[in-house]
Amino acid sequence: MTRARLLVLGAATLLVFSVATLARGGAPKKPDNERVEAAKAMFNAVKAGFEAGTGTLDAVYLWSVRWLTAQQEPGTAARAPACAAHLARMRALETTVGGRVRQGLARRTDCLAAAYYRAEAEHWARRP
Repeated sequence: MTRARLLVLGAATLLVFSVATLARGGAPKKPDNERVEAAKAMFNAVKAGFEAGTGTLDAVYLWSVRWLTAQQEPGTAARAPACAAHLARMRALETTVGGRVRQGLARRTDCLAAAYYRAEAEHWARRP
C-alpha cells in the first residue's frame, strides 16, 4: 500500500472516529490515556528509526499527528498544549531533516515535506 493511501486511510479512520464520538452524544472530557500512550510510544519508535536511517519522515509525522489527535479529544482543554507539543516536534523534525539533507543523508523533498509539516502545525496552533 502506498504512503498516500495509508495517509488517506488514517485520515478516514480519524474522521469516522470523530463522527461516531459526536453521534453518541458527546466526547469524553479527558483524553483516552491508552491511545495517548500508544501513539507516544509509536512516535518515539519511528522517530528513533528515522534518526538511525531506517525509518521514514512520513511515519514520524503521521504518528505525531495521531498523538496530537489522541491528546485533544473534543471537549477537553488539552487542545492548545497538544498543538504546542506537536508544533515543537515538527520544528525539531524540520531541523533534523535539514541537517540530514546537508550531510547527504536525506533528499531535498524530505526537507520540503518537513517544512510543510511545521507550517501545518503552526496553523493548527494558531486556531482557537
